[in-house]
Amino acid sequence: MLGLVVGVFTGFQATRLLYWGPLHVSVGGFAALVLNVLFGGLAAWGLTSREAALMPGIGWFIAVLGLLFLPHPGGDIVLPGSGGDAIAFLLLGIAGTILAAMIATRIVPPRALPGRPTRR
Repeated sequence: MLGLVVGVFTGFQATRLLYWGPLHVSVGGFAALVLNVLFGGLAAWGLTSREAALMPGIGWFIAVLGLLFLPHPGGDIVLPGSGGDAIAFLLLGIAGTILAAMIATRIVPPRALPGRPTRR
């Protein structure tokens, strides 16, 4: 559920840009990266499961797909399907989910399977 909230919040900020000289940074993309890493790491740590790191990212992705493809009243477009800011938003959100999964492998020990010793 938290991933859905993050997806909707960052989706509305995806086309807002910060200008740092020649560099243009998508506010929604940066927020999606940071929040997916943060909540994915917290989920993995709190549930002591490496797979839990993917849950906020999956919720974020479902919300973003809804903003992209579901019809909106009056034909409004929340998240455009093209443009550098929208593509950066999608890539940064996915990168945040991947980084959360990588962090989870460091903070959560592997599960011991029956009959197999754990390696560290």
